[in-house]
Amino acid sequence: MRPRQPDQPQIVLLGEYGHALSGPEWTPELKAQMEALSGDSSWRERPETKAELGPIGLRANNHPHIFPNMWITTPGWAQVSLRIPRGPLATEIWWFTFVDRSMDTDLRKKISSAPIHQFDQRACSSRKMAKTGARARGTVGTVAKPYPLNYAMNLGRGPDHRRRGGPPYIEARVNEHAQLWHYRSWADWMAADSWADLKANHTQVPSGAV
Repeated sequence: MRPRQPDQPQIVLLGEYGHALSGPEWTPELKAQMEALSGDSSWRERPETKAELGPIGLRANNHPHIFPNMWITTPGWAQVSLRIPRGPLATEIWWFTFVDRSMDTDLRKKISSAPIHQFDQRACSSRKMAKTGARARGTVGTVAKPYPLNYAMNLGRGPDHRRRGGPPYIEARVNEHAQLWHYRSWADWMAADSWADLKANHTQVPSGAV
């Protein structure tokens, strides 16, 4: 049985300047699910892959976020997303789906179809889209507008970052560590007067609880 998403183990890796990897940990259960989708995960067993990723990287089956607005779906979905701001209350999203042309035709169609139904806006329910729009409009309402947004929930209560001869990482369930890191880094970029200023004064990847 497929575990509920909130119960699936997650692993988060934070990089300098706002880059992050966040998503499910590569478990035997997830391996079976992904192989049913994309057919092959043997690349993880190659010596060059193990040398490049290291023990922590091999545990990750994450969605890479390239700061500030490029998002790559977890391996198996084969999509790249660009989030392009079109104003304070609007964002345009471009999706690109990549499929190996040497794949079997049926598998190629399956891989092309699944990401569209998983991530494409057309697959979102009208109720979900209505809630998202209502939240955005609420931030400029008469009552809410005078007050700054509060991002303090659970700050300082997250698990410790770990270092075991590799990059810092966080073991958790579904979480917002990568999102908080994105906005912390965004503030650094906005405050910097130059590239030299940003390099000298940007926030370092945390080594304690977040």
